[in-house]
Amino acid sequence: MSSQLVDISQVAHVLTTIDYKSGYEGPTDTEFFNIWASLESQQNARAAKTAMLSKTQQSTSNLSTPISEHSSEESSSGVTPSTILSLGPLRMDADTLRRELSSDDFANVMNTPVSGPVRKGENVVFSNVLTRNDEVDMSWNSQFLLGLHEPIRHALYVIDRFLERSRDLKSPMNWNVREFFSWFKLHFVEFVRNQHHVKSTVLLPLVVIKFVEKRDIVTLYQAIYALVNVIVAQEDDLVFSAASSADSWQTRLGMLQDDIRRLNHLLFNVLALEEEAFKPAIELAFSEKAFQRYVMPRIFRATKPKRVMVPWIVERSRVWGGVKVAKAYKGDLSFTARFLYDHVWHPYFETNIAAAMKHLDNDMKGVAAKDSDESWFGCSVM
Repeated sequence: MSSQLVDISQVAHVLTTIDYKSGYEGPTDTEFFNIWASLESQQNARAAKTAMLSKTQQSTSNLSTPISEHSSEESSSGVTPSTILSLGPLRMDADTLRRELSSDDFANVMNTPVSGPVRKGENVVFSNVLTRNDEVDMSWNSQFLLGLHEPIRHALYVIDRFLERSRDLKSPMNWNVREFFSWFKLHFVEFVRNQHHVKSTVLLPLVVIKFVEKRDIVTLYQAIYALVNVIVAQEDDLVFSAASSADSWQTRLGMLQDDIRRLNHLLFNVLALEEEAFKPAIELAFSEKAFQRYVMPRIFRATKPKRVMVPWIVERSRVWGGVKVAKAYKGDLSFTARFLYDHVWHPYFETNIAAAMKHLDNDMKGVAAKDSDESWFGCSVM
């Protein structure tokens, strides 16, 4: 008499797909709290969360008014999304975008150079949010945000100075259009997109952010990506104008610089808004130890391409945080990641990103040639 065989894979499938909660009523009122916080801090955290939710409900009632007309609670801070966003609903084509960005709120952007860094104590930083008492805010959550944001601000500063110098060139053919756009598309834009992806997919679901702040951030990034497409589309026109006449070259180059300054304006505001929103939200949700243990591994996995993101973050941290912070960043990597950093990621960064930016920023005043390789990242404060 033969026994009937059982396919264990089918049994496993059944057991793993059974909904054991079906037929039971779930809790009607569940309270969530930070399991890593100390007992004495839970009451303060709960009170802060209640206040934040009440403000969010108040803001939600104003949804029918345009963004630019909101008088939200952020008006007392240095960056006010209500005044930043007069863009309204954006249709993502080049003509409409340029017309929206040419409104009164953006009239002076094209004539304003990208702001340089400021020396705070022993460090140099672009952010005007994550500083206190004339020093860089070195709290753990501030360091996380500065690591993602400072490379973007520095790159925009270098690009704007490069374009300003390029307008004085005697011959447009001295400027390699293809090289610039290749670096811009493959490295700068990828960095901007990935840091946004990391925050929106990994960090945002774990913290409490006001609805108005979320909406403003989303709107700004929509405008940023649309403007990036407009900038990238100018490559062929610049190549053609460089081969035709100096006047055509100057016109196209001026349009590119105007759009870069518009891009800087949008990125400056969205990064500042994120720093104001995420810094307290991260601190409210996690302790430093819990963030490093449970969140950073997920952020590291979501960081792609690592040969662009990781060394750019580490090397720029030497400027705003010093050697100690850079060593801490690298020390948090696993053994395998450190090996890849030394032998793959950092060499790629030096060859394809740092070298290109040195070429863009090769007209630094007051920096000796022999010292330029070490000091160029500092955007030496004049």
